[in-house]
Amino acid sequence: FMYIVVAYLVLYPFVIFITPLAFCISGFTELLRRFSKCISGEKWVMLSIDYDFSVYFLVPIAVLLVILPLMQKKLRGPILACSLSLCVLFFATVFTVQKLDDKNVRLSYITANKNDGFVIKANGAVLIADISDASYSFATNLLYEAEQMHVCEIESLFLTHYHDKHIGLLTRIADSETLRCVILPEPIDEREEGIFNSLREVAEYSGIDVMVLPVNGSFVFGEAIITLADRTYIKRSTHPITAVSIEVKDENTVILSGGFNEAGEDILSLANSADTLILGVHSPVYKKSFGIDLIGDPKVMIVSDDAYKHMDEELSKYANSHQMRFGSVSYRQVIKVGE
Repeated sequence: FMYIVVAYLVLYPFVIFITPLAFCISGFTELLRRFSKCISGEKWVMLSIDYDFSVYFLVPIAVLLVILPLMQKKLRGPILACSLSLCVLFFATVFTVQKLDDKNVRLSYITANKNDGFVIKANGAVLIADISDASYSFATNLLYEAEQMHVCEIESLFLTHYHDKHIGLLTRIADSETLRCVILPEPIDEREEGIFNSLREVAEYSGIDVMVLPVNGSFVFGEAIITLADRTYIKRSTHPITAVSIEVKDENTVILSGGFNEAGEDILSLANSADTLILGVHSPVYKKSFGIDLIGDPKVMIVSDDAYKHMDEELSKYANSHQMRFGSVSYRQVIKVGE
């Protein structure tokens, strides 16, 4: 509808024309809003057509429909039949491509500035996880990544720990996206309990299911088993140390937050179970050099600049033979598993 701005500018001196135009537009958009809300209430109804090949179907269909009224009456039937056939072929192609892609599990690790998160697609459903401080600008990166996986709805939002801003984040996502479920860790103190209750109220108001994950708990998402380690608070930071494990078909990806070396045995044991080990950027920050004995010998290490800077000499040499180093501004690593 942005193109109608031109009509508004031209007709601005003539209010009598603008008022009916505004009435028609607002009425039509309200109709679309109600219709989309009704459609999104049903699971698996919406279909993404955001593929590179879509233009090769949509452009010819649009051209045929535009020229249809201009053609002779005897030609309108064949042109209409041709456009309908293209429509059927297009949606059949999209449906087939999506079904074939649903057999794979796709995991994308995303970071920007001091924020971490991941997006996982399994069995055609998508989960987005915020490991950081609930920045909506960073959440848009996660939502964009979900769009690139060709989905129209978010099955689950997973939070690894609590920030006050998570309340606003959930509200905005619930308003702008089709979100089915929010997965929250079991609160471990009064501050977390207050944020947890507020998040649950927002979810209930928006008709979103709430799943509570116990300490050191796991849940199944498609073919993925996701485990959240017991988060650890240290005196010098209000941010806990967190660790998440995503296991798919015996391939285990572990994401550790900053300062993980000061955590308990649960988090270090997760690190040793990793095939792909990610040393992330989210707080607490490192204060001194550290070294850990990685018995598990991961195949790949993805190391933040901050973690790399504080590694001792032995661990740095070890990481150099495994790592894919990234900077602190933005990074996207797609890990395809289960293919």
